[in-house]
Amino acid sequence: MTLLLSSLVALILYAKYSQCDPFRAKIIKKPDQIYPFFVIQTFGRYPGFTGLFIGSVLSASLSTVSSGINSITTVILEDIYKRISIFSSISGEREALISKILSSIFGILTTLIALLMSYFENNISVIVYQVAGSLTPPILSVFLLGFFAPRSVLVAFIICLMFQLWVLIEANLTVKQYAGRDGRLPVSVDRCLPALNKTLQPIVTQKSNPLLPLYSVSFLWYNINGVFLTIILGLLGILVFGSNDPKSIDKSLLCTWKDAFGCGSSIQTKNQLMKVKNTDIELENLPVERQELL
Repeated sequence: MTLLLSSLVALILYAKYSQCDPFRAKIIKKPDQIYPFFVIQTFGRYPGFTGLFIGSVLSASLSTVSSGINSITTVILEDIYKRISIFSSISGEREALISKILSSIFGILTTLIALLMSYFENNISVIVYQVAGSLTPPILSVFLLGFFAPRSVLVAFIICLMFQLWVLIEANLTVKQYAGRDGRLPVSVDRCLPALNKTLQPIVTQKSNPLLPLYSVSFLWYNINGVFLTIILGLLGILVFGSNDPKSIDKSLLCTWKDAFGCGSSIQTKNQLMKVKNTDIELENLPVERQELL
């Protein structure tokens, strides 16, 4: 739903500003400002509407941020602090105090990061997708290798994570000059008032850095590239270093490719599933029989 609403807003903004792009006309400084600019320009004459828009944006942002801060605080308290704590038991008052301290720390860090984001030239959504696309694929790949392989190589996870972070940092630090529009729809400033006279500088493609095509990969490909890289490196590591002894691994923890897809399941797996289903049916009927006896 969020993606659908965002797409509808983007279509409305493009329909309104396709012939007078406020970013190219230097009316706004960053692409992130085009939506508030649209609200002020279109609904600014209605009293209270601009304030309602700002309040809605702030409430939605704060609710998301507060949920994330509470989640991080709970994870650190339950999974880290309680395991390394020298105290055998922690009182409720102490847990509440630690939670408040951690929430305050992460709240301050979140505010500082938000201030830092204002100095980036890229769109905030692009930065979010870049960071998520760099960190989540190695984690997903480790779980996939754990499902289908008898051994998950930690080195593959570390290599993929370092590679993704390296591409992320270099993509933002390297100056990229494109000969095209960088995937954006065509816009102009012909209908902007007052009339603007602007001299466009010729675009020169930078060829000094041989890794520029790698850094120019769209952030939308970060996820799929990271998953494939980690899985390939993990499988190569299993072939080179070998895998664990199959006898020492619980077979119920592994899943073959045939079992993953119903059309290729083995007869033995189907029989096991039928036994489990029959057991469940018998267990479900037990309370009914007891009620009838009573």
